[in-house]
Amino acid sequence: MCDVGRLLNGRKPEVQGDRIRAAIPTYYVGAGNQWEASDQVQAEETTIPDNLCAYVVRGDSMDPLVWDKQSVLALEGVEPDDGDLAYIELKDNRCTFKRVHKIGARRWLLISVNSHQDPIMVKESEIRRAHKAWGVKF
Repeated sequence: MCDVGRLLNGRKPEVQGDRIRAAIPTYYVGAGNQWEASDQVQAEETTIPDNLCAYVVRGDSMDPLVWDKQSVLALEGVEPDDGDLAYIELKDNRCTFKRVHKIGARRWLLISVNSHQDPIMVKESEIRRAHKAWGVKF
């Protein structure tokens, strides 16, 4: 059983500028090989951006990468680079989670992981905000 208090030794996570630094309990597991279960744990220090936010994805267009009702973590205020996964909110209040492909300087092609949904082409001027994906919460 994971005991975060024991790993932090009673310390609270530290705020360092725009990041939160904490020791995260880390267990090692096999993926593809059979490993024996172990309760050995070590604390690995990591930093968590303070602009991290979560969005719940609705629909199956990103399946199998992201499932319906799964939370994705994004970096608020960090614009995605070409090829990144991102939360995109348009000025007409529609929002989506897609892979971004920038076409020229002023258009973005938003692409689903599975092929049953057509890509969406938007002008950069139609985008209210776009946040680069940071991870997926299982």
